[in-house]
Amino acid sequence: MTRLRQGFTLTLLSLFVVSMFNVGALSRSVQAADSTGYLSICKQADDGLKGTFRFDISGQTTPVDVSVGFCSLPVQLPAGKVTVTEEATAGTAVSAINVIPIARKVSSDLAARTATVMIVAGDSRSETVVSFRNRPVPQGALNICKVAGTDVAPGTSFTFTVGTQSVSVPAGKCVQLATTFPVGTNQTIQEQFVPGIRVTAIGVNPTDRLVGSPDLGTRKVTVRIDAGVTTVTYTNAKVYGRFELCKVVGSDITASTPFTFTVGTRTVSVPAGKCLLLSDQIPVDTQVTIQEQFVAGMRVTAIGVNPAGRLVGSADLANRKVTVRIGAGVTVVTYTNARMSGQLQICKVVGPDVAASATFTFTVGTQSVGVPAGKCVTLNGSFPVDSQQTIQEQFVAGMRTTTIAVSPTDRLVGSPDLGTRKVTVRIDTGVTTVTYTNTKVFGRLEICKVAGDGIASGTSFTFMVGNRSITVPAGSCVLLSGTLPVDTQVTIQEQFVAGVRVTAIGINPADRLVGSADIANRKVTVRIGSGVTVVTYTNARVRGRLAICKVAGKGIVAGTAFTFSVDGHLISVPAGQCVTLDGTLPVDTQVTIQEQEVSGVKVSAIGVSPADRRVGGDLANRKVTVRIGGGTTAVTYTNVKISS
Repeated sequence: MTRLRQGFTLTLLSLFVVSMFNVGALSRSVQAADSTGYLSICKQADDGLKGTFRFDISGQTTPVDVSVGFCSLPVQLPAGKVTVTEEATAGTAVSAINVIPIARKVSSDLAARTATVMIVAGDSRSETVVSFRNRPVPQGALNICKVAGTDVAPGTSFTFTVGTQSVSVPAGKCVQLATTFPVGTNQTIQEQFVPGIRVTAIGVNPTDRLVGSPDLGTRKVTVRIDAGVTTVTYTNAKVYGRFELCKVVGSDITASTPFTFTVGTRTVSVPAGKCLLLSDQIPVDTQVTIQEQFVAGMRVTAIGVNPAGRLVGSADLANRKVTVRIGAGVTVVTYTNARMSGQLQICKVVGPDVAASATFTFTVGTQSVGVPAGKCVTLNGSFPVDSQQTIQEQFVAGMRTTTIAVSPTDRLVGSPDLGTRKVTVRIDTGVTTVTYTNTKVFGRLEICKVAGDGIASGTSFTFMVGNRSITVPAGSCVLLSGTLPVDTQVTIQEQFVAGVRVTAIGINPADRLVGSADIANRKVTVRIGSGVTVVTYTNARVRGRLAICKVAGKGIVAGTAFTFSVDGHLISVPAGQCVTLDGTLPVDTQVTIQEQEVSGVKVSAIGVSPADRRVGGDLANRKVTVRIGGGTTAVTYTNVKISS
């Protein structure tokens, strides 16, 4: 930049001299291209104003800074029109704009701080000079006061915006803004929104500085700044409203049916066809959320808000919810419901090995319905929307449910239970379809024979399996030919072998045993499963002993010997004593005992213990047949002397 001489007054003539000085001192050898010229910017000021000012030149990205009493270096620009704008500086205003040569001035705007000039092609000796003169602008102060109105506690803080400034003012106090404003400018003050609070008055002092009218609704006022202090006073009051909840008697809804709502944190009940005005007052501008509790088979078909402008967002019919903004007076929310129903359809897919003509039975609550494979059946009647219905397919031996599908899929509750053939669905409008797919499943049966105590390996045992007879050698297993439908119950029984007892019957897998094994009758029932069901019998040979006892009856002398034939073997037993035969006999063996005849003596009784081992007896011929069991089988003869 070029500084002027001390005390030099910058006039139009001196501007020309400055221009010539710039040309001579700085740019004598500067030559411009035919299409460009030069511009210099000078800065003047009144009333002792000092400082540096910034200018923007159209088409240029770099601003030019010029201090009071100085001119810029020549700026090379394209020939033609160019606009120079002084950037705003607080507390100052542009009072004059001069252009040399004057003929190059196109236009100027003091308020906008702009001048449009012509740039003439040539070197710096033909430059255009534009001079901006500024003056100080008087400033005024702004004071904001807050009156604590009805139900507003003194000291409550309220926030105001003035342009880009923000200031907090306690109720009952005044706050003067730290910055000042140019006299004659308009400033807009706005109080920030506080729920439940309304601005009831806005005063301006002096009153002639009010611009237009205060806007109480938006809490806004505009004032004209003048010398001294402009005071704006806000008065607020807390405002309340009431809330009423109404219930319309909708389709198929009985009047007075109670419906439960949550209103904020409260729970209230409203009968259909009635309204409930809540007892308490709610601060205006409070947002309150209302939700109707779920009732199976019901749908909220409409939610109305009056006045309509108090609805916040949109009503959520699916979730029976709405949010409202409380206003002065009464805010009314009206719910309308309708009873809804839907249908249920059950379909059966023909799976592998399932005959198309096969009918499957399903239970739905207390209903029972038959569905042919490959068909669908819609149940009679309808079900309340939102009710949950459980469908279960009745058990069929040899069948397995492989899939259960629900359409639409979002109506499935939880997961299908394929093992119990059960699924739960949520009924909705229209038709809810449940599709079952089954397949026939088969398994095999194997019978094994363990050679237990006293059983020779390879000894054959015969079993009845249902109505089939098979032989299994001890120490071996036999896998039955063919397959059996899974879930079929099969009874296996080993044929009786004298002297042999079944000591154990095992099932693998163990959960296929039906009831308990009947060891005594050598019988067990199993449920066929997938894969192989194995039944294992263990046998042992069992022996018992035989004792013959002689009671000395009337006329019989104790110690008198009596002779018995035991299957052809003779033994002697004294009256009053017992004789146990040497050795053991196979259990279940039948043995015949006969006392030899003695003249003048007769057998008066033959007892067997345990009694169930008696097979038959012939008292007259002194004979009895017994079945040997475990332990000792005792046969007791009682004799008496015959009178002559």
